Parts: sequence; structure tokens; C-alpha cells
Amino acid sequence: MTNSVRDVPDIDPPEYLAYDAPPPPPSEKKADSAHAIPGSTKSEADWADGSNGYDNKPSREPWTGFMSSLADTFKAASAGLRTKPEPLVSALCQAAMIGNVTQLESLLAQGTNVNGCNEHGQTSLICASIGGQSAAIEVLLSAGADHRACGEGRRAKPPLFHAVDAGSRAAVELLLKHHADANQSDWFGLAYFISLVVGDTSPEWLSLLLSNGADACAKDLIGRPLVILALDKRKKVEDVEEVVRVLLRHGAGLDSRDADGTALLYLCSRQHRVALVDELLDLGADPNPEDLSGISLLATAVAHSDRHLAKALLKHGADPNAPDIYGSSLIVNVLREPKLNPADREALAEMLLEHGAHGDKKDAYGVTALEHSLTPIIQGISSVNLKIPELLLRQGADPCQRLTKVSGGDKPTLLAFAIERELGDLAALAQRYGADAG
Repeated sequence: MTNSVRDVPDIDPPEYLAYDAPPPPPSEKKADSAHAIPGSTKSEADWADGSNGYDNKPSREPWTGFMSSLADTFKAASAGLRTKPEPLVSALCQAAMIGNVTQLESLLAQGTNVNGCNEHGQTSLICASIGGQSAAIEVLLSAGADHRACGEGRRAKPPLFHAVDAGSRAAVELLLKHHADANQSDWFGLAYFISLVVGDTSPEWLSLLLSNGADACAKDLIGRPLVILALDKRKKVEDVEEVVRVLLRHGAGLDSRDADGTALLYLCSRQHRVALVDELLDLGADPNPEDLSGISLLATAVAHSDRHLAKALLKHGADPNAPDIYGSSLIVNVLREPKLNPADREALAEMLLEHGAHGDKKDAYGVTALEHSLTPIIQGISSVNLKIPELLLRQGADPCQRLTKVSGGDKPTLLAFAIERELGDLAALAQRYGADAG
């Protein structure tokens, strides 16, 4: 009869109903002690702080007392559906929790079910793991304890993960030695290891489990890879980058993508994790990721004048000719952007051209990149600086093109403009790259 209710799901009331009825007023507490409720009859689990004393129970508003009464009613109604501990199982679990090996062996010799659950839905092996009792774990495993059994309840998990929570390396290594599965999943197919990664378990513990079978490429129920979850969801934010590195060292994909398709490299850049971006690129991550709109990471770096990121991406093979979502080339965008300061404009344009950007690009109005680079000269607001124009000519800009932004009806060629303005260096540059003097 006891085993017939094993498959009944846990139906404990929600956490906000966890308290029992409120304590009686102070005047009622003075009742005869013979009618008082003994402290030993009150379970430690009934109090938020593990205390059995009424005096330690927090004060309550009237409506909270009503909810507590409702919880009592709920518990009473569902009592018949709850799993009842088998004979001596609770004692076995208690002995396991405190590591009383002598009592464990005695209870097991009497035929106590080693895989039975106590009133909290925990097996003796789970209790020993919670207590970090490696000697008790050894005895229980030798007696046939199931290291895959998760107990009962909403927060049930295998002994291995309880031992990790307890911080007992000896217990964890013992369970792993007996083939406990570091990659075990719950009924929904979600690996228990994921909860450690998004929680606050240290990178050292994660590395130990990864070295013993935990899957660094595991995904959650909507398909997000573990390394993405670590980056976006980890509770302990101080060591996010180290956890990501641990996962990468154990096989997590360099080009892992979020559920919406955004690459790990792009996400690291959004979070301004410069060191991780550099490491991912050095390890071989794709330098051409795009966001949901199809904008490349290089285009984003250029738009935000992020020289460091642009340089790192180009160094590792980012495409300098990848168009933006409007079809415009990056070199044109850089040269025509009025909000860029001259130093950033020149540095970004130089990087793009030195890494293969084409010099013959035009904007949507037909104005060439070369003419955009000459705008300060055409407008007479800057001294002659021909570094970028020369790079553009070297990369394929037409030395015979006409300058459409020059005022007047007849648009001059580059060479004619240079001669008219008495710009000898520009005239020589145009001729050096093939401008027709005729």
C-alpha cells in the first residue's frame, strides 16, 4: 500500500502558504502547560528559520493568517495522497544526514528500504549527500542505493547535485566514482547541471562536473545553449566571464547562438566584455556575426566608433565590404558620417581600406567614397590630407572620376579640380594612379 502512491505528484501548497496558523495572543500563551503544544511535535520545516519555537515565528497580518488557515485545509485534504515513509526509513535518512554509519548498518541489516523516502521526499542517499557524509554515502551505495533517484517534490534532484550544493568534494568524487551522471536530466529533459551554471556554483565545481560528463553544449527547453545562459542569466555576475571560459574549454560552441539567432560574440560585444570578445576571436569565432536586423558586428563597431572592436574583427577576417541593411558600404558610411570626429573617421577608414575595403564604392546618390574623402578639401575647410584618398585610389577608386559635389555647372575631374585649386600634391596623386592629363 505504501508503494502504491509513489507516482502521485507533489502537491505541497505554494511557498506563500507555507506558514501554519498564527500564534495565539500573549494572554493565551499563559494557558496551562499541559495543554500546550510540545516543541518536539512541530517540524523544523514549518518555520522559515528552522525553529520549533512559537516565539521565533514572524508577526502576521490578519490576511496572512487566513492564507495560513487555507494552507492547513489544503494540507489536510491532500494528506491521503502524500507518500508515507516506509518503516524505519525516516530513521535511516536521519542517520545518513549526520553520518552515523553504525546506525545505518544496523537499520540496513533490519531490512530497511535503502531507496525509500522520508517525510520530506528524500532518500537516505540524498540526505547523506546534503550532509556531505562520504562515509555514509559509501555504505549506502554498497547497499544498493540508487544514485539516480531524485526523491520527491518540486525541487527534487539527484544526490550528486545535493553534494555539490553542500560543497563536499569528497562526497561528489565518491558519487562520480560510482558512476553518478553529471549530465542527468529531469522529466522534461532539462539537465540539472544547467541550474548550477545559471546559479552561483563556482567555476571550479562546474569544471569538475564538466570533466566528469556534464555537457557543455546542453540547451534549455527553448533551445538556448548553456554558454549563452551563463552570459545572460547567471545569478553570480562577478564570475560570468570565468564560467563562460570554463564552458568554452570543455567544448561549448564558439559560435553558439541565442534562441533569436544572435551569436555569442555579438552578445559579448553588447555587454562590453572586451576581453571575452578578443578571446573568442583568438579561438576562432566567426568574425562576421549579424544581429536580428542583419547588421554585422563590424558595421555596429564602425557606427559606434569602436576602433578596438573594429580592429579586432578585421584582424580576424571580418568582411570590410559587407553592406549595411540599406546596402551601403562601410567605407562610404565612415567617410560621409558628419558626427564622427576627424581622428576616428581617418582611423576607421584606414583600417577598412588596409583590410581590403573596395575604393570604388558609391552612396545611394552616386557620390563616390573618394569624393566623400575630399569633402573638407572641396569645401575649403581643411588642410590637404591625402592619406585616405591615396588608399582609396590604391583600392580601386577611379582617378578620372568627376567630382559632383563641386559647385558650378561643369563638374571637373579630380585632376582638373586639383589644378584649378592649385593643389599640387592632389594633382600628382591623381596622375600617379592614372588620371588623364588631357
